[in-house]
Amino acid sequence: MNKKTLISEILLVLTTVIWGSAFVFQDIAMDYVSPITFNVERTILGAVFLLIVYYALKFIKSKKKIDENNEIKYNKKDLIIGSTICGFFLAIAMILQQVGITFEGAGKSGFITALYIIFVPIIGLFMKKKPNIFLLFGVVFALGGLILINYADGVVSFNQGSWYLLGCALAFSFQIIAIDHFSNKCNALLLTAGQLFVAFLIQLPLMFIFEKPNFSSMLACYGPALYCGILSSGIAYCLQTFTQKNIESSIASLLMSLESIFSIIFAMIILQERYGILEGLGCALLFFAIIIAQIPKKEKKKNSQK
Repeated sequence: MNKKTLISEILLVLTTVIWGSAFVFQDIAMDYVSPITFNVERTILGAVFLLIVYYALKFIKSKKKIDENNEIKYNKKDLIIGSTICGFFLAIAMILQQVGITFEGAGKSGFITALYIIFVPIIGLFMKKKPNIFLLFGVVFALGGLILINYADGVVSFNQGSWYLLGCALAFSFQIIAIDHFSNKCNALLLTAGQLFVAFLIQLPLMFIFEKPNFSSMLACYGPALYCGILSSGIAYCLQTFTQKNIESSIASLLMSLESIFSIIFAMIILQERYGILEGLGCALLFFAIIIAQIPKKEKKKNSQK
């Protein structure tokens, strides 16, 4: 392993620490504002931050007289379409996640949200992608984990929070697939800023329709909003973009799944969340499901003789 790869892996782990801890700040934010109101704050902060980063980098390149003719030229139409589609699914995922956190807390929300790693290949089956036997095992373990998390007094009852978060994971799956499609057609920073801005525009009217936003409460929530908007959506994304270029995709996805572990660690330390034995086993099964679903299927060796 070379030094550049090692540094990239360390930075990617730092990224998952930021993402995992963000669940705690999302939970704290509910003491000040309603779910959609908080999302409106964090999305506009994240979009503005990424635009500042984009134009700052562009300014630095112009000062250093870096030849921009060698850069890939992107179509603005693809950026608009990509931002709209990705932003639509992002808005749905954020709303369902934020509401789900109010029921499940930060720790378990991180684990259930991370099931998007399983949903993505499942959706791929409908796109005529070859199935992976490890995906089937992942689904079975995930179902077992969800049952244990929602088991109480001899009864398995999926509460509202679990359904909201499963819907969130599904919405994130479609967003990830959309990003995968448009990422090669658009500037990465602009696409992320664009989808955050679209998510902001979608949720802004919903905030006034379904909630009663209070400006003083929004100001009081500046800490969680800045953390989730700038650190989680901004800096963490920039780190992800930089590091994934130097790490194998299988290793990168494995490291990013640590987000679920960090979510529960921070929830226990900061929010003093406590879990029973069955809930702990449920979270362990969910994490195992996430890991096993990422095992790549073996490619059949092509016979060179005809």
